[in-house]
Amino acid sequence: MAIDIATGFNSKSRESLDKRSGPYASLADAKAALNTYERYVGLKVLIISNPTLDAGDTGNYIGGDLTEYVFDGGITDNDLVEVITLKSDVDSALDTKPSSSDFDNIVKITQGDYDLITPDPNTLYIITI
Repeated sequence: MAIDIATGFNSKSRESLDKRSGPYASLADAKAALNTYERYVGLKVLIISNPTLDAGDTGNYIGGDLTEYVFDGGITDNDLVEVITLKSDVDSALDTKPSSSDFDNIVKITQGDYDLITPDPNTLYIITI
């Protein structure tokens, strides 16, 4: 049952209000810490690399590089996938245009069909909607 909150929280701590989101030191740590009854589709989880811990050794991070993951399509370990949302991430990925000399095959395929195959590393797959 939900509790109605009239206003937001004003935490005076460096800790997240929802500890399920992390950050965790590894994807394996996140999966181990989150029981299935604590998971839901859309739950975002942060994984930290190059962490800097708070000087008080409280277990809180004050620096590091974060990678965001989300439970997408289910709540199993395999449903926790990396989020790629920034336009700059997509643009930088497209800066190097592949050519047919880079691959043996270039195949246009739907996501549903792609999910049913074992991808060939020498094939460029163009996923359509």
